[in-house]
Order: sequence, then C-alpha cells, then structure tokens
Amino acid sequence: MNSLSRLFYIMHYLTVHSKVKAIILAEQLEVSIRTIYRDIDTLSSLGFPVYSQNGRDGGIRLLDTHQLSATFVDDDEQDQIMFALQNLEATDLKSVTPLVNKLSSLFNKEVEPWIDIDFST
Repeated sequence: MNSLSRLFYIMHYLTVHSKVKAIILAEQLEVSIRTIYRDIDTLSSLGFPVYSQNGRDGGIRLLDTHQLSATFVDDDEQDQIMFALQNLEATDLKSVTPLVNKLSSLFNKEVEPWIDIDFST
C-alpha cells in the first residue's frame, strides 16, 4: 500500500472509530509503528487535526469537532455517486462495498439498501 493510500486509510479509520493504537494501524497496514507516526506527522502538517496521546487512555485520535470535508462535490453529486455505486453493489460486485462504506462516511450519508435483486438461477 502506498503512502497516500495509508493516509486515506488512517483518516477513514479514525473517522469511523475515533481512536486507535499505533500498533493496530501498523499491523493492519503491514508497516512499522515508526511509519505510522510519520504518517500522523504528515497528516498534521497537511492541516488534519490528528494527534496522539500517551497514557492509559492514549492513542491516535482526531479532534472531536473534525469531519472530513466533502466539499469537492455538492450534495446532488454525492447522491448521484452513492446511487451509481449502489447500482453496482446490487449486481453482487463485492469490491464495491468497501468504497460505498468509505464514501458514505466521507459524505456523512446513511446507506440504505434500496433494491435487492437475486441473480441466482
């Protein structure tokens, strides 16, 4: 996984889970803990409010007030993207499901199954 993919993964993970230990990210991304801390430094330098906290309740977190910006597409475009991806997902294309989950989190939209088609014989 390249560094850009790792950065996106970390931001997505923190958006969904709010806190994570560096060792967990390192294991999931198959990199060293030091690489995770370098990625956190990169995210911080890019303006993302990511911080790490030592101690018993420590870990890597986003500020509570942070939400990923989806301003590069307007609300109608977000709906169109989600609709198109759900169409693909309805064909049982499993590789679309993680993308639908990521974008629903990014767009702050609830994913509701709107159609269920059985393609089995």
